[in-house]
Order: sequence, then structure tokens, then C-alpha cells
Amino acid sequence: MDTAGAFAVRDAVEGALFECRISLLGDSGVGKTSLARSFVQLPWNDNLRTSIGMDILTRRIVNDDGVNVVYYVSDTAGQERFRAMLPSQVRNSDAAVIVYDVTCAKSFENVRKWLHFVMNNMSIHTPVMMVGNKADLYHQREVTFSEGLEVAERSNLLFVETSAKTGDRVVAVFKQLSTVLRDRRMNDLFRGEQRPLRELGMQLSNSADEYPSKKSCCL
Repeated sequence: MDTAGAFAVRDAVEGALFECRISLLGDSGVGKTSLARSFVQLPWNDNLRTSIGMDILTRRIVNDDGVNVVYYVSDTAGQERFRAMLPSQVRNSDAAVIVYDVTCAKSFENVRKWLHFVMNNMSIHTPVMMVGNKADLYHQREVTFSEGLEVAERSNLLFVETSAKTGDRVVAVFKQLSTVLRDRRMNDLFRGEQRPLRELGMQLSNSADEYPSKKSCCL
């Protein structure tokens, strides 16, 4: 593609409405529903019921670069009895977010299982972000920031810690994924090729010092 054509494609993409379909995965109780609700600016609810099946929430945001993005966030059920439905639910997703609870080591251990699920049921080009939720509960931590970052780096995953309750870094999760997807699609148009996004391991700006660690029992 010549330079003029490349600029024309870029301008067309940047002027378009960008749609982004993101599936939230992870054990039951890690805060997937709260994370999705926080992102779409629904009020905090301490008494949310466990998700059954899948819910889809939407939000439209003008990103920092001026691109209009419509996010479709699929909040999936984490219980084993709903697992058979998951492959068909996430098959058309553009990206996946694997959520664990920083106050529950078991949910962190199960990240590997959820990563295997993504690898077996979604495209190899799907970007995956690992999110440690409930970071505001620093006195109840069972998983340190460094432990999460180590696993993410080893698997070439995007990584961030969030608090669905306070909203800390929640929007950043989805904006980062939409940016990766948009850049990838631009590259596809320019180069006519695809590269597995799991090769592009990146981390959001996030300091371990902001969340002190203290071991406790999983709640």
C-alpha cells in the first residue's frame, strides 16, 4: 500500500465508530459483575446476586485519541454448572479479561485454567488481560501485586489491579484493550497480515507500592 493509500485508510478508521466486544471470565465471586457495572457507571451494590448465564452491558466512550468506541461487555457466569455454555458465549468476542480476587488465592490459582479455556475456545489473535480485582481490600490480600505481575509476564498477558468498588483503574482496563484492538486492526489494514496478540505482552501503569500486601484467609 502506498503512502497516500495508507493515510486514507488511517483517516477512515479513525473517523469510524469502533466496536469492541469484551468477555469477562473468572471464578464465581471475583467481582466480574461489579467490574462490568462499575465500567458502565451503574451504582455500587453490596448485595449483587451471582450471575446466571451471561449478561451484556454497553457503554460508549470517546477515547483520549478522539476515537468513538462502543463497548459490549459480556459478564459470564463462573460456576461450573454454566461452563458448558461458555464456548458459544465468548466465541465472537474481540478480547478477554480474566478476573481474580486478590483476597482469594484459589481464584488466582485458577487463572491458569481460565487461560487454557481462552486458548481452546477463542482465536489465537485474541488479546487477554489479567485483572486482580478488590485491590482496595489491602488488609485482606492473599495475592501480591508482584505475584500477579509475574504470572502475567510469564504468559504475555496485559495486567492491572482494579477496585470495582472505588472504580480505580476500571475504565483503564477497557480503554487499553480497545487501543490494542484498534492498533491491531490498523496494522492488519496496512500490512495485510496478523500476528498473535499474545506475543504483545504489555502492562498498564500500576505500582505495587500503592497496594500494600497482608496475608489473610480467603473470604
